[in-house]
Order: sequence, then C-alpha cells, then structure tokens
Amino acid sequence: MTTTTSPILLLLLLVSCRPSTESVSPGFKTRITSEGLTYANNVALDVLSKAIIGVSVPDQSGSASIVTYHLTGIHITEFNKPTSQVTLNPNGVYWSGSNAVLQIHGNWAYHTLFISDSGNFDFSATGVSFHEDIALSADTNGRPHIKASGCGVGIGGVSITFHGGASAIYNLFSSIVANEIKSALTGQICGIVTNLINTNAENALAKLPVTVDIANTFLLDYSMDEQPMFQKTFLESYHKGEFDWKSAPAPPPFQAPPLPAWNDTSRMMYVWASDYMVNSLLYQGQTHKFFAYNLTAQDLPAANRSALNTTCHTLLCIGNLIPQLQKSYPNCQVDLHMRSASVPAVAVTPQDVIGNASGIIDFYARPVTGSYYGNRFYKYSVRNTPAYLFTLNVSMSTAADVHVKNETIFGKLRDVKFGVKVVKTAIQDIHDKALQFIIDIALNTVVIPKINSIGEKGLELPTIEGVHFVNPSVMLMQRTLLVSTDLKYAP
Repeated sequence: MTTTTSPILLLLLLVSCRPSTESVSPGFKTRITSEGLTYANNVALDVLSKAIIGVSVPDQSGSASIVTYHLTGIHITEFNKPTSQVTLNPNGVYWSGSNAVLQIHGNWAYHTLFISDSGNFDFSATGVSFHEDIALSADTNGRPHIKASGCGVGIGGVSITFHGGASAIYNLFSSIVANEIKSALTGQICGIVTNLINTNAENALAKLPVTVDIANTFLLDYSMDEQPMFQKTFLESYHKGEFDWKSAPAPPPFQAPPLPAWNDTSRMMYVWASDYMVNSLLYQGQTHKFFAYNLTAQDLPAANRSALNTTCHTLLCIGNLIPQLQKSYPNCQVDLHMRSASVPAVAVTPQDVIGNASGIIDFYARPVTGSYYGNRFYKYSVRNTPAYLFTLNVSMSTAADVHVKNETIFGKLRDVKFGVKVVKTAIQDIHDKALQFIIDIALNTVVIPKINSIGEKGLELPTIEGVHFVNPSVMLMQRTLLVSTDLKYAP
C-alpha cells in the first residue's frame, strides 16, 4: 500500500543540525517553535489516518474445543484520531497519541465434525495509544537522515460482533479471536507508523537537494554539519548557507558573523539568512572574474545609443563631452569594458541593507558604419580593432529594499550613488565630471536593471514539498535577515 510522507517528519528534518564547532557561525539558521510542532502534529495525524484506513490485518485461524475457525478479509474501516503531541528531548523527537478508536470488518467461517457456517464480523478497539522515538541525523555528506525506533502500541478495550450463523458456536471462540486480532493490530499500527518514517520520509529526504545550482555557475550549499540540537520548546538547525564556484568549490577566506538572538516564538518558523551568503557569492564571482562585461551601444535602449558616438548628431554624446574624440576618432562608437576591481560587499544593519562596490572601466573607440535617422544611429557594424582611450575607476554605493513573498526573498536596489576618476588615458583634456553622464547611462540602463532582474527572481528558501509560508515577514537585524512565518501544508 502506498502512503503519503508525513510532513511532520520532513519539517523536523528541515531544521536538523548544528555547527561543527561553537566558534563557527552558520550562514543559515532555522527554528521551528512549539506552534509549528503543534501544526505539524495535526497534519501528521491526518496523514496517519489516511494511511491506516483500509489496511489489512493478517488472516487468523485456530481452534476452540471442537470448532476450527478462519478469519479472512480483515481490514480497518474507521480510525478516530487520537489526542496526540510531539515533544522534544535532547536525543530527538517523541511522537505519541492516545484514546484513538479503530473499527475493523472481516469475514468468519467455522466447521466442526457435523456443522460448518460463515458470516462476517465487526471489531472495535478503544483506548488505542501509540508512541514512537524519531532519531534525526546528518550523514557524512550533510544530507538529512531519519530513523524510527522504540515504537509501542497499547489497546484498551476490544469487542467483536458476529453476523450470521449460530451464536452458540462462535461464542466458543469469540474471546480468542478478539485477542488474536488485538495482538495482530498492535504490530500493524507500529508497522504503519514506522513505515511512514523509515520508508516514505527517508525516500523523500533522499530527493532533497543539499546544494542548489545557480545559473549553472554557482552552488548554494545548505548542507548540515552535525547532529540536531533540541530545546524544550523549539528545535534549531545551523547550515552552511555558503556559495561555491560550481567547477571549483572552495570556501571564502572569511567566516559568517554571529547570528543575532531572537526570543519571540509566536510564529511557527523563523529563518536567519546571514549576509555571509551574499558575500560568499560576491567573493566567488570576483575570484573567478565573473563580474566583467563589455558594454556597447547595442546594450543601451535605442534612444540612448547615440550617447556613445564620437561624431555627434545629438547634444548629449561622448564626442561633445570630450571634443578630442571627434577630432582623433571620428565616426566611432565607444565600448566600455567593465570589471569589478575588488570583492563587492553587502552589509545588513537594523536600519538598511547597504552595498559597496568598486570597478574599472576601460574605454575603447571602435570604427563603425551606419546611417542616421533623426538622432538615432542604425546599421551597426565593426570595421577595425578598437583603440584604447582611457580608464576610469568607479566607486558605487547603494541601498536595497528587501521583502519576502511565499518562500522567496526578493530585493531591489535604490539610492544608487557613484563617483568616477580618470586613472589612465591615451588622450588629453578628460575631466571626471564630464564622464558622469556616460556612467550614469551605463549604470541606470544596463547594470542596475540587470542586478534588479536577479533580485526580481529572488532567492528561494529551502522548504519541503507541499509546505508553504503563510503571512511571512522579514526583519533587518545586525548582519542578518530574519524571516518569520506560519506554515501550511497543501500537497
């Protein structure tokens, strides 16, 4: 019989380890509170109820006095959910339930030396209880692992009602049959609970990636280091939360900052995302020369392409800003070879998200052919190798707006400021301020929109399939984004 994986087990494993040493802070941390555990328990009971209904109990045969009996087609028809709870202890999770009621239906038949008969029966078990210890761990690859142990089932009262046949005969074996079904039922219930954990949950967790491929270039590592840490009212996990270069994984030369404390437990789940995550991405990108781009006029909106002309047909073009370009490099367009000069940095504070970057832009003049219609240049083509003009250092600072929707964090740059300085040149009479206009166009029409397009896609937080955030909110803390949310299971 196929059963659905219990989300309580997967939710718990989402938060299942702590750092390998106390001195190393994680880049990513999650907490499920007692509110979350209560909800997960309710969902798990629904899953358990669906798994139990229809389950077959092994056929029973035996004899009493001169009667030989056979019970076949025994199956559970009704399960009234128990009072249940999930509790935490230093070794893991303890799941228990009590006062459930089971209804069972089956067929009976008997024969003696002279008589045989058959019919059906209804069996009722009350005061049914169960408990299961759930051990959570991480394997050597940082993948979550789950195992159930120590299952126990208790059954209070039982009763059986036979339909059809002579009661004087089946009363001879009714109490024996009731005890046999009770004994078989104990094993069946434990088997169902244990199977949900050891088979269904474990198989689902085997499919849960501990790394996320980003643009086939970066790997976001959510792997776990050691075993779970459990508190009385919540459990927490500590994950790497680190970006690697996909083809050559290696950690950055800095560690994640300490994550701030948070005492509120009114929501079901909390997620700490350190700015270490973004900074490790920026480090990998800088180390592997990912932040480089050659910008040409074709990258600009059509209305702005003439800004990079050396021979000007509009007022705002680089040939007017630097007259020597018109004289020395007529009928050219200027290309901007852009690259980051050092590792960009992002810092989250309680007030804002701040970013700083510095870059180098080499300017080249490239002869082109084309036609003008109004103030626009068409039919772009290359004729010769570009000629080096000059180099700028560009410094940029920015803030960012951050929000969370569903299970994804989104961001958008704002208040972008930059400064330019000429550091090398092959031509005369270049002034820093004259080039602000060109850099402004390049940043505002190409660079910033590209960054914001990444922010619009967002960073999806790791969740178990079917588990969704409800009314999530994000708070800025020191070096950390804190996401608070309730949960809903909707497979």
